[in-house]
Amino acid sequence: MHEHSPRSGRLNVWLAGLAFGLALLTFGLAYWAWYDQATAFHAAGLRAHENAAFMALRAFDFDEAYENPERVLSDWRLVTARWTGMAVFTGALIAAGLALFQSQIAALRAALIRDHVLIIGDHEMALALVDQALVQRLPILHVSTAVTHPAQSGSLITVPRLTGEDPLKVGSVARAAKVVIAEMDLGASAEGALRAHERLGSGPRTRTELAVHLDDPGTAEYIHHAPGGDHLFAFSEAQAAAREVMARHPPYLLARRIGASRAHILIVGFGRLGKALARDHVLNNLTSDLDAPSITVIDPRVEHVHGDFLHRHPEFGDACLFQIFGSLAEAAAAGAIGGDATPVCSAYVCLHESARALSVAIPLRERASRDSLIAGPIFVRLRSGGLMRPGGGVRNLEPVRLYSFGGLDAAARGSRVLDPDPDAAARTIHEAYAKLGGYSAAPWDTLSEELRVSNRRVLTHLPAKLASLGFDLEPWLSEPRLPALPTIAPTETILRNEADRRSLAELEHRRWMVDRRMNGWRFGPIRDNRRKFHPDLVPFDDLPDGIQAYDYAIIDWLNDNLPRAAGGLKRA
Repeated sequence: MHEHSPRSGRLNVWLAGLAFGLALLTFGLAYWAWYDQATAFHAAGLRAHENAAFMALRAFDFDEAYENPERVLSDWRLVTARWTGMAVFTGALIAAGLALFQSQIAALRAALIRDHVLIIGDHEMALALVDQALVQRLPILHVSTAVTHPAQSGSLITVPRLTGEDPLKVGSVARAAKVVIAEMDLGASAEGALRAHERLGSGPRTRTELAVHLDDPGTAEYIHHAPGGDHLFAFSEAQAAAREVMARHPPYLLARRIGASRAHILIVGFGRLGKALARDHVLNNLTSDLDAPSITVIDPRVEHVHGDFLHRHPEFGDACLFQIFGSLAEAAAAGAIGGDATPVCSAYVCLHESARALSVAIPLRERASRDSLIAGPIFVRLRSGGLMRPGGGVRNLEPVRLYSFGGLDAAARGSRVLDPDPDAAARTIHEAYAKLGGYSAAPWDTLSEELRVSNRRVLTHLPAKLASLGFDLEPWLSEPRLPALPTIAPTETILRNEADRRSLAELEHRRWMVDRRMNGWRFGPIRDNRRKFHPDLVPFDDLPDGIQAYDYAIIDWLNDNLPRAAGGLKRA
């Protein structure tokens, strides 16, 4: 998947073209000069051509014929050919030497490299992250079981890992700026990341950032329960793919476009990706002008979904309208989709195998068109592409048209693992909370992963808040690489009055309650962290002023800290 970087590939082509051009120039000039000299003393003919060609070839091996001052130095063509021939010959020797000792050179570079991105493992996300790092021109060391000898290509060095060998030693983990572990096995990834943390320690002098890929999004969020897990940046392909499609094509904008009262989505296949989409939808599609989100799931394993997902998120049904059916026909017959039901603003086919996903999506489209079951686009999870991948935004999305999502490259970008500090904006949000004191006032580095995730969710909900204030998000959503924070036009006032401020504070409290319920918290008159009771799971108007201040702090942070620049977002 990452045989060479685009930059190094272009460089190799350019160097090969230069060498070929120099060789042609050398032969042409030498042939021209020797032919003229041959015809000056002999009659032109086959032997003159043969002799000129033979002498021209000798320009590439420093032949003594090119040291003759009378016949060479007096002819500019032979002087030029002598130097260009020497350049081609020397370049060929150097290239041969580099090819012969490539493994040794790569091994030496691997032993000396510092401040690099160390990627350990052969999961497809590891390979996708290597490709993204090459695009960003980051120095990369990839420890892989798929190679037998060290190799290098551009900024990438690949080194082998033998059976039973410690990859943390092979990869010089202590010298890396960032370590990403993405093994084929979830347990191996978690174990490797925790061992890396133990080896590096967690003191203030530790500068290496640790990230771990875990297939299951739920495990990624709850890795903090393991000793040392609080110091890991955990992510999953499913989680990143869900965030990418939801962020690029927000269902609340699709719902507005069709005049729906709530953002109602249809998910076909409720595996890891389907669950990640459901969580993201409920958390990030709350707006001031729409009712609570709605989710309809189609999966023949109805009992399994109830037993697994709702066991992990027992309060999920209180955060949204959530319905599960074994087939599309059952959902239509129950009135969950089509007829008088809230229109489906977008559908997602989340089957792991691309061929099966397409085989389900095509008849779904036909049925949806015939019976008016879906009013928005249908996104099909295709990890390697195969259908049109739309640009950001919703204006150009056609109803009931198939679009691909969930590609490995998009998931790698959506994970933000390779960002210099993926939590830079979330840290500043936490600082706004911390100024008010209380339970959340601890420094970021000492926060539990649950609270860090909560701060990240504040960040991902910011676009919905801006949309609630009437901002047109389309220019931001259409950017090639979605920035962490939207940029606002200098002429715009984010909070126009106290009503805007209060409206967003109420919305933030709704989001916070959904976040808490997603993590299993329930209302209780006294806070109990072990049993997950919280007294603030009540409507905004019922909160004491001191508790409302936390919600206002987020809104004031948004008003004061969003970047400003020409071409930024404006109200529609």
